[in-house]
Amino acid sequence: MVTGLFITNSVAQAKDANNIPQTVMLSFSNKYPGAIIKRWELKDNNYTAKAIIDGHKYFATFDKDGNWISTASNTNFAYKMPKVINSAYKRSPYNNWAVYFAKRVEKPSGEYYQLLVDDVNLHVGINHQLVYTQDKMMEFKADGELTGIKDITFHPEP
Repeated sequence: MVTGLFITNSVAQAKDANNIPQTVMLSFSNKYPGAIIKRWELKDNNYTAKAIIDGHKYFATFDKDGNWISTASNTNFAYKMPKVINSAYKRSPYNNWAVYFAKRVEKPSGEYYQLLVDDVNLHVGINHQLVYTQDKMMEFKADGELTGIKDITFHPEP
């Protein structure tokens, strides 16, 4: 079971490092020495740094006590994912859906890949006014094991 793929609570932006607990700053600095922090965000009592690490953009998240939760980086193109992830996706029930977004996520439990897939079909609401597609977030372990699928379809109110 996968939890925490997407959280829908509001995000408050921490405008400067003065708003970030010292333990969080220290944990970040120890984990990513030399990283350049672009900004911090506060979401659900967790602090996420948008940072440049070795020339690449990452999002590193820590809890209020400075414990590392995860680090995510976007994969610009789904075809750039490891072959084992592409193969696992092709064996999944959503293999004919379009991959619109992919990211690599490191957690204390290991390395994962999250894919946003879309059925590419337009569904019309009951009053023929609402049009939407179905969206799923799939998460795979680095070895290709599918660990979760979450429906993230947005259904507009009539």
